[in-house]
Amino acid sequence: MLRPLKHTMQTLKTILRPWLSKGSDAYFSEGYRSRRGIARGYLRKGGFGFLPRKASLEESCLRSLDLRDKLVWDIGGFEGLHAIYFAYANQGQQVYCFEPNPHNRMLIEENIRVNSLANVRIVPFAVAEEDGQAELSFDPEGRATGSLNTDIAKRLAAKGAVEKLTVSLRSLDSLLEEGAVEPPGFIKLDTEGYEVSALRGAQRVLSQHQPLIFLENHGADEQQKFLHLSDIFEILRAHNYSMVHIESGRWLEKPEIFANHGHLLARPR
Repeated sequence: MLRPLKHTMQTLKTILRPWLSKGSDAYFSEGYRSRRGIARGYLRKGGFGFLPRKASLEESCLRSLDLRDKLVWDIGGFEGLHAIYFAYANQGQQVYCFEPNPHNRMLIEENIRVNSLANVRIVPFAVAEEDGQAELSFDPEGRATGSLNTDIAKRLAAKGAVEKLTVSLRSLDSLLEEGAVEPPGFIKLDTEGYEVSALRGAQRVLSQHQPLIFLENHGADEQQKFLHLSDIFEILRAHNYSMVHIESGRWLEKPEIFANHGHLLARPR
């Protein structure tokens, strides 16, 4: 019984996604109160937040963190739903929402507007080890999967239509050095396979400011995910961080295959 229902819901989402992802449908022109996800209880545009769902371990972990008075960097902003939550959770401190895809930025702007948030600033760059440019590949009907990782981009292309954009790359250290952003107390990092490059470009941020970090590891396959996990572990360990795998609750003493999937919370020792 549950399997046919799940299939029906997935089919419905596939049909409605191009319409709802624009966030401009007449029924929700001023937003609706989300019933799921990290933005649960807040107003949002687009998506399927009107369908209730049990809180994930990711959401539960984020909600358990004390972000009061912490300036937040939300890297990989997508539709701005995490930024909405952070803007309330940190009690009015600045939230920098990094999102290179202009289609996503339009929806972030709408979600900021319907919540009347004055403390969220959009940063229109992708984050990498060095400043420059790169090609962002994404599914036009599911833009959360946008990636600069060429192997992930190939897998997206193999599944169907893919759009590509040339986007600007900035390192977090260079943005901070020039005063474009303020030092973070908390970083959420989810860049679909570019997390290692982002951390390599944040050496001064990690050494001088020691922010709490919540991240998701990505890769085109299991081997690449483990290589990325190993690099993330080494970078953060070099800056005296310890890491816990959220879904298992296990602290990482070394890179382990079970942590290929899920989320990591990195704390300075």
